[in-house]
Amino acid sequence: MPKPKNATQDTDREWKAFAADLLNGLLENGCASWSHRTVRDVTTRKSTKPKPKKKLTGWDHSGFANDDIDSMLDELEAEGFGPVLPPCPEQEIFGSDPRLPRATTAMAAVQIAKRFGNADGLRTALCGSLSVTHIAAGAPEQVGIICKMLSSMFEPEGPCYVHDKPKIFPVKDVMASQAKPRGAILAEFSEEFQTCLIENRKIILVSATRQEVPGALAPILTQRLALPFVDGDMLSAIFQQLFPAAKPVTILDSDPAVANATAEALTLCARANGPAAALTKLRQDKVQMVHDGPSLADFPLPVAVREPLDQLIADLSDWRSGKIGWQDVQRGILLYGPPGCGKTEIPRLIAKSVNIPVFAGSMATWQSETARASDICREMRLFFNKAKAAAPAVLFIDELDSFGDRARPQDQNSSWTDMVIGGLLECLDGFNGLEGVVVIAATNHLYKIDTALRRPGRFDRLVSIDHPTPDLMPQAFRWHLHMDLEGVDLGEAALAATGMTGAEVAATVRDARAIARRHKRALVVDDLLTAIRNRRPCIDKSLHWQIAVHECGHAIAGYMTGRAIPHLLTIHGNGGAAAMSRVPSALRRSDYEKDLVLLIGGRAAEKLVFDAPSGGAGGDAESDLAQATKIATAIESSYGLGDSGLVWDGSPEQAFEKMRFDRNLRDRVQKHLEAAEKTAMTILQIHHKLLLEMAQSLLETGVLTGEVLQSYLDRLAVTPPAPDPDAKADDARDQGRMVVDQEKLEPS
Repeated sequence: MPKPKNATQDTDREWKAFAADLLNGLLENGCASWSHRTVRDVTTRKSTKPKPKKKLTGWDHSGFANDDIDSMLDELEAEGFGPVLPPCPEQEIFGSDPRLPRATTAMAAVQIAKRFGNADGLRTALCGSLSVTHIAAGAPEQVGIICKMLSSMFEPEGPCYVHDKPKIFPVKDVMASQAKPRGAILAEFSEEFQTCLIENRKIILVSATRQEVPGALAPILTQRLALPFVDGDMLSAIFQQLFPAAKPVTILDSDPAVANATAEALTLCARANGPAAALTKLRQDKVQMVHDGPSLADFPLPVAVREPLDQLIADLSDWRSGKIGWQDVQRGILLYGPPGCGKTEIPRLIAKSVNIPVFAGSMATWQSETARASDICREMRLFFNKAKAAAPAVLFIDELDSFGDRARPQDQNSSWTDMVIGGLLECLDGFNGLEGVVVIAATNHLYKIDTALRRPGRFDRLVSIDHPTPDLMPQAFRWHLHMDLEGVDLGEAALAATGMTGAEVAATVRDARAIARRHKRALVVDDLLTAIRNRRPCIDKSLHWQIAVHECGHAIAGYMTGRAIPHLLTIHGNGGAAAMSRVPSALRRSDYEKDLVLLIGGRAAEKLVFDAPSGGAGGDAESDLAQATKIATAIESSYGLGDSGLVWDGSPEQAFEKMRFDRNLRDRVQKHLEAAEKTAMTILQIHHKLLLEMAQSLLETGVLTGEVLQSYLDRLAVTPPAPDPDAKADDARDQGRMVVDQEKLEPS
């Protein structure tokens, strides 16, 4: 229910008065050296506050009173003599060195006042028993000023004094400077921060964004708050502090000046001769990104991913040059894939390619610990307004799945989810009639996103991003190395890092640079290899034979089913990899069952050669067994191709989640996996000799690729089952199953 107009006005007056009190408190408490500036030749209005009346006492020998003439005249008038002199009009006087708040200080005071409302609200929010509060300041340049301001507010002379004053830290100052043993949680923090924790002190941590909290800090926090983005009303309040002699100005949230109101821009605008000139300057400014370093062309991406990104860049370039209209530009791209594959880097690179700004936000950015749905929607609108005002621009939304899905079972949070997603849809749809803004989003869990968010018009393309493949691994290292090791062959390091994520490659390069610094020399390839070995401890060489058999089993099974063409098999320090190109699928049951044979092929090879499989096929969510189980579940519950009939029970991911609680479905999935293993065993038994030869070659060389790998594949007889057009409907299910005709498979 909206607040009455009078209540809203009272609230606005209260927080604006609180902001003024905060700034006056800094001036009175001796903080002017960092909070205020001395400005010469600035006109200030004479105070209208009445001076206290003085008595006519203490005549001296000249016959004049010791008190000032103004007081004496005022008293004569008060005694009934009437006006002694005509009224003097109010005049503007020039202050000799008036002190006005710095723009960064005024901005911080307004943000704090708007967030907490008044001194009591601030004390209640930040001074709870044993509280450890994280505050996101919104910009790196505001972190220091926020820390100083909060610290002064809790002093005895400050407006928010409390007996047990909280200890305030920038987040970057609470972590230990040197690495500590694993498992020692307190040892990860600085000594001063440890002492505060041990002594049960109230603690406030400040960083630029919510994402800048190290993992070790997260469990300690009792609440996470975010200061609001500057809106029109807040910018008006900031101008009142910067230009106290001028009349207040009304500024709309959609005003371009709001989008450009950064701490740096306000500092420059504070030199203007009034709010009108400052607004004009802000409206002329454009938020610009610092575009340095490698470009999108250098980023390791497969062709299938690069093509839609290049098309978007071409569209934006053609639109800016007037060759095409905005209606022909892609509206948005949704990037999905596992963590650490570079999804958050791509929007910045796209913006850099066409020299436009990028705005990054997320649910975590727009939500504070106790934020209501209406508050989040308001923050989203302000964020979108910033991008609109800065158009052309890229607007990036990270972790899109965190907004939830309205299709999930109803619970106590459903209305909250409905309102938040509705607010986001409203913001996205607002772009239909606006030129110059492209929306890009990223997620690790595509199936958790509301279907309304995924439709064309909001996101025209869904692009899958995965970890670097072996052929892209040298480019991945080159990306993070920048100018280091230029012209040096990175093949050995890339081979040793096979299977690493993009984030792990970045961490490895940082480790290598640290090694070089310790030795006080330039970076060399051996530093990279050492860093890889440190990050991925080598497994016992006695297991390399098992790994070689496993990877060759995948290659033979994939090639024999016609579902994949192997082009690289490797053994690295802590495992192996089989890089294969998938053959396009007709989405029939036989294709999916062949995919199962490919995935189970490694486990089947171990079972054939060693009489028992290892657990190497299982483990994490990207393992062979995990992928095979998802496909088998989808055959039964999502694709309409299994014994469950035509019933659709959700997306493949949703069906997979349900499978764990459905015993009947589990049994049907188990039958698919057992049938795939049986088929893989049959293929590998026929080519047992070739399997051993390939594995031995892989064990000796560490890699099979090119002509050597092809020579082994040429010895395989590929005989994929052909569909029978005359098959009866009753036999269609059996015809679709993967059948290996042993008479057609000649032993190698």
